[in-house]
Amino acid sequence: MQFTTFALAALSLGSAIATPIVGFKPFDQAVVAVANAKTVVQEQVASINVLLKGTPTDETVTKIQKSLVTVGAQVNGLHEIVLALGDFGSTPLSDAQLAKIPEFAENYKGIFIGIEAIGKKVTSSGLNVDVIAQVKPELQWVLSTASPIARPILAFVQVAAAVDVKLFTPVTTVLVNIQSLITLVIGPLSGLKVTLA
Repeated sequence: MQFTTFALAALSLGSAIATPIVGFKPFDQAVVAVANAKTVVQEQVASINVLLKGTPTDETVTKIQKSLVTVGAQVNGLHEIVLALGDFGSTPLSDAQLAKIPEFAENYKGIFIGIEAIGKKVTSSGLNVDVIAQVKPELQWVLSTASPIARPILAFVQVAAAVDVKLFTPVTTVLVNIQSLITLVIGPLSGLKVTLA
């Protein structure tokens, strides 16, 4: 009886050791994290749009700052996760992972489209100089999160799923616009109306 139990345990252990790891685990983590980040960004875009419809009060400004901090924290939280994609080596993505690439691309684009929308809305909403000055640090932080997150993901896709790179490249124009908004935010913002591509 003891021998049989030992033999079964050994067989089970041997099977576990022999079973190869399928796919690239950091990609699965990135898929989930990017999807969550996109959801948070979209929620905050909607919130900021509502907050900027009326004449801003101190409470409104505080809420805008809070939304910006939420976005900045969420997107910055992706940094280590997307950097881990750089460890991609000889293990190919599994079929199931490759099937997730289009969804991953949509969520990836959604983050940066949302960040761009926030930047455009805040800088072109007719807020006075004092209000802009109050939200400027948070807005600059949000805008500056984009490129450090976008680059590692694009580099990963170019190696791991080169055929799908075209799904990710439209973000380039969005990133250019975000960079223009960063330049705008660093400079004076009084009376600005933003027109970007």
